[in-house]
Amino acid sequence: MLFGALCLLRLQLAEELRRDLGAALDAGIAMGWSYDMGVIALFGALAALFRALTRRSALWIFGPGLLLVWLSALANVLHFRFFQLRLDWWVVELHWRDLFTVTDSASELGWTWKIGTSGALFILAATSASLAAWLERGRRSHGPQPRDGGLSAWMRRLAPAFGLALLALVGLRLPAWQATFRITGMVLSDQILRVWWYGATTPKIRAGARTHWLADLSATEVQSLERPAAALAELREVRDPMVEAGEAPAATDDLVLEQGQDLRPGPDAW
Repeated sequence: MLFGALCLLRLQLAEELRRDLGAALDAGIAMGWSYDMGVIALFGALAALFRALTRRSALWIFGPGLLLVWLSALANVLHFRFFQLRLDWWVVELHWRDLFTVTDSASELGWTWKIGTSGALFILAATSASLAAWLERGRRSHGPQPRDGGLSAWMRRLAPAFGLALLALVGLRLPAWQATFRITGMVLSDQILRVWWYGATTPKIRAGARTHWLADLSATEVQSLERPAAALAELREVRDPMVEAGEAPAATDDLVLEQGQDLRPGPDAW
């Protein structure tokens, strides 16, 4: 259910870029779904390991993890919906204090049926996890206490953690292993927690960028001046003219420095 909620939020991003499902697949949305599955499995593995080692409910780990995964994805969607920019880590560092200021505006203007359905799926997933933890607690309190046993007993207890860890590894590394993935839309093809981790742990490198790609914009691509930022986001997130022309981006004397522009190698370089 949580994976379905994240899928809907990623489809909302595709809608903001004015891309149907086929175009979204070309832009790498399947890569993003793989990362979503990997992140959910990673928190599941940590929760299963916590349960095996402490005999406490896995919900102590999986609950906050589930909340973090969905809220971060929702925040990224709303930020992109309003500003046509991905919610990078430097934005979180500088503007996290503004969260309560914009909450009312986000709830009023950010509503779509995909976001609403995603929220309903998240609530259902959280309720199901809580109910399962409550039932397990009741069963353990009224039943015989399990013994530690030998090596085979420990292997049975750790088996769910190992299985989920393997699933997390596949989900997080499959895009790098599978050469058929096309990385043409970073906001669609990445996972925001992965982006935040990379942004928080990697030294920042600032650089300029050439602007000759502006000449490639045709009148058909900028159909309305009422949403110029959306047109720029569509071009930036889906099509890179320098890459399509077989030309590597390089700094020249004609540089434009933008506040907050971060030209480090992206997390997809992992």
